[in-house]
Amino acid sequence: MNVIVQTYFISVAGASLTSGRALIYWSFTVALSYLLFALLSPVLGAIADHLERSRAFLAACTSLGVLATGLLFVTRAGDWLLVAVLFFIANIGFNAARLFYNSLLPGITDNETVDRVSTAGYALGYIGGGTLLAAGAIVLVTPTTFGFADQAAAARALLLVAACWWALFALPLFLYVPEPDRGDPPTDISTRPVRAGFQRLEETYRAIQRYRVAFVFLLGFFFYSSGITAIINLAAAYASDIGLGQAAVIGAMTMVQFVGIPCAFLFGRLADRFSTKRAILAGLLLYTAVSILAVGIQTAWQFFALAFCVALVQGGTQALSRSLFGTLIPRHRSAEFFSFYAVISAISASIAPLTVGLIGLTAVSNRLAIGSLAGFFIVGATILTGVDVEKGRQVAREATPADFDASTTSAATVTDW
Repeated sequence: MNVIVQTYFISVAGASLTSGRALIYWSFTVALSYLLFALLSPVLGAIADHLERSRAFLAACTSLGVLATGLLFVTRAGDWLLVAVLFFIANIGFNAARLFYNSLLPGITDNETVDRVSTAGYALGYIGGGTLLAAGAIVLVTPTTFGFADQAAAARALLLVAACWWALFALPLFLYVPEPDRGDPPTDISTRPVRAGFQRLEETYRAIQRYRVAFVFLLGFFFYSSGITAIINLAAAYASDIGLGQAAVIGAMTMVQFVGIPCAFLFGRLADRFSTKRAILAGLLLYTAVSILAVGIQTAWQFFALAFCVALVQGGTQALSRSLFGTLIPRHRSAEFFSFYAVISAISASIAPLTVGLIGLTAVSNRLAIGSLAGFFIVGATILTGVDVEKGRQVAREATPADFDASTTSAATVTDW
């Protein structure tokens, strides 16, 4: 229900703020939440991998996000700071949960099926999110029909429903998805898990540097992921800020959810036929065009058109990025390496909203601030073109646990450079 939180913050919680400030403050809230998550995620990933308890950490982070989302129900008009704090906590919980969720992927698939499984996961997410958002759109358009005094009251109730929905549909994962086998943990893990986690973090940092293809991919991913996450977290807020009605914004975002379902599956097919890297590059090209065109939108139908373009590539680009990285890293250290993937995602996710907020503060224009996102896609795509996927996959396949023995590893032991 990210969309409803965005429109609620701009139209209700931040309605008392001066023109344009609500979007700026929302941008900073998004940026700071991702920045704190970036500081936490390497430690969380390393400790969870050491303890072989990714699912337990996933449950804890999910609970944190669910609680903060549910508490949004008690906010009222003018409570922009409280809404910002609760979203801050919920966003950290969500992204931390996604870190551990991603680390389970290599344990349920292989290189031949990873793209299809990953994109299918995003497609099913669109089904769930789209169903809830569609119901929410109906309620928000005619709130009195459902017994609510106004749209603000309906939005608060929907946020409480979203928290319950999140908790309910997380249960099958905890019941049926196994903890992946990552080999024997060090013997000191039961007595010094935190220290062991920090030690593993240092090892992982050295290891990811020594895998050149994965490292270069992460560099390109840093830039284009920043733009993608900014669009997800700012699009509805931006539309509300330039004066588009809540019904139009929610309707467009609902359309994104349902159009994204077949498109996520389509991207899996495109990856099979043309390569994962080419499919991602095609998505980044469309994202660049959307960012530029967003500067001049004036009407609801223009916003719908750009939202449709985003729907074509959003889920597929994210899913294929995740699955591509999964094939470039050793399977037996997936949680650690995905923790770095999460770090890059989180830091990059903070950069683009921070850029939008800072440009907005200069009083140049919130429109031009949104247009600046195109630069992130251009730089990321340029770097991605230089990634040698086949070489990276070969190096990852040949990796063994002995390659990561802290007493023997050095830059010279890896020929990928």
